[in-house]
Amino acid sequence: MKKLGFLASIITLLALNIALINDLVAKELTEVGAEINQEMWADLKSDLYDNREIKKTPNWLTMDAPYRAHDAALVPITIKANLPSGVQSTKKKFLRKLTLIIDNNPVPVAAKIELSPKLGPLHMETRIRVNQYSHVRAIVETNEGELFMVAKYVKAAGGCSAPAMKDIDATLASIGKMKLRQFTPKPEGELAAKQKQMSERIREIQVMVRHPNYSGMQMNQVTGYYIPAHFVDDMEIRLNDDPLIKLEGAISLSEDPMLRFRFLSNNEKQKVEFSVKDTKDQTFKKQWQLKPLMKAGS
Repeated sequence: MKKLGFLASIITLLALNIALINDLVAKELTEVGAEINQEMWADLKSDLYDNREIKKTPNWLTMDAPYRAHDAALVPITIKANLPSGVQSTKKKFLRKLTLIIDNNPVPVAAKIELSPKLGPLHMETRIRVNQYSHVRAIVETNEGELFMVAKYVKAAGGCSAPAMKDIDATLASIGKMKLRQFTPKPEGELAAKQKQMSERIREIQVMVRHPNYSGMQMNQVTGYYIPAHFVDDMEIRLNDDPLIKLEGAISLSEDPMLRFRFLSNNEKQKVEFSVKDTKDQTFKKQWQLKPLMKAGS
């Protein structure tokens, strides 16, 4: 019995040591990956912004992203710019551009988004693909040319090469179908009090288009051949015929591209138009009349 007890203790110690070693190795690999990622970002920054200064993580700019993604092909991110006064809350100074970058993706720039001042405080959500452990960056630019950045490290792999699980013929048959959802925005953070006062002016909607957004790296599970790249490269959302958002996309956006965002409204009767173009020059377009705010949903 004593021998069995001693053996059990040895096994327990070995298990603890193995667990400790695994934790240390995982930590070291993460640190090495983060260091390589920083080198990648230095090259990307030089290519995209030359020598322009990018101010890091201002307290008014935030990004929510999972530390470990449940699905690397559908990684949700939310970007908010909640400055009470200054950037984007006055007519003199506002955000005019948002760029989403995934450092280690085959095509790092996921989207370049032009923003209208009519959006008000930025509150935008979308879904991206992450092909390997990487920093995900949101860089905003003011109308005066200032650049600000916030970044999150996301653990995910295979998002751009994940096999197309849906039936390809059925997927292509439904391509271009569009949906709009309306929400009642909830005041939050430092702007909660101000948003409550402005609640009658803030709208929140989500637009989505059915599209496989094939990256060119996915394999047809039936034929064994790679599926040619076919993705959304242009999206535009107009409010009463005025541009609200223009997006230039690439393979790092998820399938069925989606944008959920808030904007300021002074009018109950408003029309939203959503237009999409893909790399095969297919164009899809749809208009909706927005519901009254009290009927918008939650």
